[in-house]
Amino acid sequence: MKLVPEKHAVPETSGYTLVELMVAVSIGILLAGGGVFLLVEAARENLRTVADATVEQESAQLQARIQGLLRQMSSAEGAVFILPVSEVVGLPTGFQAVIVGRGPTPDFPRAELRFDPQTGRVWFRENRLQPATETTLFENRPGRVVLRQLVFAPSLKADGSTDNGLIRVFMEMDDDGFGRRRPEMNSARVLRSFVVKMRNA
Repeated sequence: MKLVPEKHAVPETSGYTLVELMVAVSIGILLAGGGVFLLVEAARENLRTVADATVEQESAQLQARIQGLLRQMSSAEGAVFILPVSEVVGLPTGFQAVIVGRGPTPDFPRAELRFDPQTGRVWFRENRLQPATETTLFENRPGRVVLRQLVFAPSLKADGSTDNGLIRVFMEMDDDGFGRRRPEMNSARVLRSFVVKMRNA
């Protein structure tokens, strides 16, 4: 008896149609594009956060240094303001430098705290007649953090007279475009205004 071999069924294979392939590729491109967009936005937000934190930290440190130096000075000696500037927000009169002293001369030389708007440098000179006693408190880092303005001004007493033992300070600092924001929407721009009282002795 002759056996007839069974015919095995061959499974039918079906491929993707051109339309299905186009739809799949389009969805893949959309998903990949969305992922890249999210990565770019995350990197941009991270850059802005770094810019904000840098400017905030630098301005806080500069304020602390200025306060620490001026508080050590004697209010009995008072303060002499030099290098006047105009158009300062919130201040009728402002100056780029102030001369102070820890005590009476000649035992205590006059010290000077100054801002150079050309370089953005802030320095303190323990003895204003000796450049070797100079210390840098802040220096601009273009493209990262820039001090636009630092102004000193005397305070006024209740009777309208000048109180040279109480010094007002105004400063403006920003990230110099590091956060890639439009200038009018730059949250990394910091404005600080504070008052420092020199010691009584």
